Amino acid sequence: MLEDLYVDPLSNTSVIVKLSSTNPSSESSVYYREISLHVLVGEKFETESVFLQSRRQEPRTVRLWTAVIANNNDNGKPTGAFLVRHGMYYGHVIADIVFQWKSGIFSFKEFGLHVRCPVLLRLEDLSSATIRAGSTCSQHFHL
Repeated sequence: MLEDLYVDPLSNTSVIVKLSSTNPSSESSVYYREISLHVLVGEKFETESVFLQSRRQEPRTVRLWTAVIANNNDNGKPTGAFLVRHGMYYGHVIADIVFQWKSGIFSFKEFGLHVRCPVLLRLEDLSSATIRAGSTCSQHFHL
C-alpha cells in the first residue's frame, strides 16, 4: 500500500516514497527477492527504477519501505529528476515485486506482483502530492 509521497524537507530536492506491506499468514514468512519502484507522471515523464534491498517479512507483521525515487538537481543529469516543474498531473507510483512464501526450511514458487497506485502531483510543490486511498491501488500477479 502507498503510504506517502513527499519532498525531503531537509534537501528540498529528493522525492521520497513510503510503502507498507502486510503478511497476513500466521505461519509462513514472505521473502521479497526484488523490489523496484518508479513514478510515472502522466504520459510525460517516468523516473528511473530504484531497487530496494531484499528482505524477509515474518508472519502477521507490517513492514514499511522507504526509497528516494527522484532528485531535482541542476548537475546536467536528467535521469531520475522531475524536469517538468509546473502544472498538476495524474501519475502512478509503480512497484514491481518478486517474492516467495517460506515456511520453515521450505520455499515455495516465486511470484511477481505489479502494483500501480494513483497520485495527483502538483509539480511546483511535490510536497502537496495527493495520495488516493490505498484501496485504489491496482495489483497484478504473474508467475
